[in-house]
Amino acid sequence: MAGTDNIEVDAVVPLKLHYEEPKIYGLGTKYSAVVSDFKCGSDGTIFFQMVEDYSQAKNEQDEFGQAIPAHVMLMTGLTPSGDVIRFAYEGIPGLRDFLPEARYFVSNSRIYTLESAAVYDPSNPGKILGQVHVIKIYNYKGIFQGFIRLDTGIEPINIAAFDSGDVLVVSEDKWNQTARLLIFDSGGKSQSELRLFDEDYGAKLQLTGKGISGLPSSGDGKALSAMLALAHWAPLGDDLLFASDRARLPVLEINEHGLVRATALALPTGEYVGALLPPDLTTLRVLAGQLSYRDAAGGSVQESSANALTFFKGNEIEEFNRLDGSLIRRIEFREGLIPVCGDGDTYTFLTSRKEDGRIQLIRGNVIH
Repeated sequence: MAGTDNIEVDAVVPLKLHYEEPKIYGLGTKYSAVVSDFKCGSDGTIFFQMVEDYSQAKNEQDEFGQAIPAHVMLMTGLTPSGDVIRFAYEGIPGLRDFLPEARYFVSNSRIYTLESAAVYDPSNPGKILGQVHVIKIYNYKGIFQGFIRLDTGIEPINIAAFDSGDVLVVSEDKWNQTARLLIFDSGGKSQSELRLFDEDYGAKLQLTGKGISGLPSSGDGKALSAMLALAHWAPLGDDLLFASDRARLPVLEINEHGLVRATALALPTGEYVGALLPPDLTTLRVLAGQLSYRDAAGGSVQESSANALTFFKGNEIEEFNRLDGSLIRRIEFREGLIPVCGDGDTYTFLTSRKEDGRIQLIRGNVIH
C-alpha cells in the first residue's frame, strides 16, 4: 500500500470491536477530575494524574486559580488485576510548595513527574530564595525512587525518558525564541543536547522524496515550542517515539544521539493524530480523528479566523507499518471511550460511569 495514495487509504474499511464487560475501579466520584492524559505502562498498568475532589482543589488554588498543589493532584495507577495505586506525596529537603506541571512520562519501568517548587532557607523556612523545577521518579508501585533538580534557567515544557534512565527535558529558550532538547542522567548531571531541528535532517534522510514536510526549524521558535510542548512521547525499546499533537506530521524515532527515523503516516483524508498508543517493533498505533474550529461562544468558524479555537474528536485507532508508514488497518470505537493500551487484537479503553463517576476499564476485541 503506497503511503501517499489517499484514495487507496480511504478505501480501507474500519473494523469494529466486541466489548467485554467493564471492570469498575474503586476510584472516582462526580467531583473527580483527570488532569492529564492516560499512559499505558509496559505491564498494562494505566497511569494518569487526577484530583479526587475538585472542590478541594479549588479551595487550594492561588488567587488566580492557576495552581493545584501536589498533595491534591496525585499520580494514579490502575492495574489490569483491578488494583488502584495512589502515589504518595513526596517532599524534598530545602524545597516546598510543590506544584505539578501536568507533564509526566511513563517508561518501561519508571514514572517521571514534572513539578515546580519554592526554594527556602532551612535556617529560616519562611524565607523563599527562588523557584526551581524538579523531576520526581517513581517505580510502577508508586514508590519514590529519587529526583532530578533542574538548574535555574531551564524552563521545561515537556519531559520523556530513555530506557537507560537518562531523561530528556524539552526546555523553552525565551531569550533565543526557540526550544532545546536536553539530556540528563538519572542523577541530574547534564549529558548532551539533541539538535534535531538545527540540522538539515530532511536532506540527510531524503525525507522530501517520501512526502514528509512541515516540521518547524529552530528558527521558527514559536511554532517549535508549541509543537514540543504538546507533543506525545512513547518508549520503543531503547529509543523514543515523538508525535505532534493534532497534526499530519511524521512520527520521529530518536535515540540519545539524535534522529533514527522519520515516518510519514498514510493518514486517511481529514484525519489527524491525537495521541500515541504503545507501539511494538513492527506497528505504530495512534488515536486519530477530525479537527473542528469554534469561537469562544461555541459557534463554528473557519480555521483562518482570528478567534478560532481548535477541537479534536478522536474516533478511530489507526495502525501503521513502523518502517514505511503504510496504513495497516482502521478500528472504530464507541463514543465516550478513551483508548489507552493495545496488544494485538485487544485494546483497552477507559471511561467513567455516569451515575457516580467511578472509573471503568473496558476491553475491546477486533472483529474480523
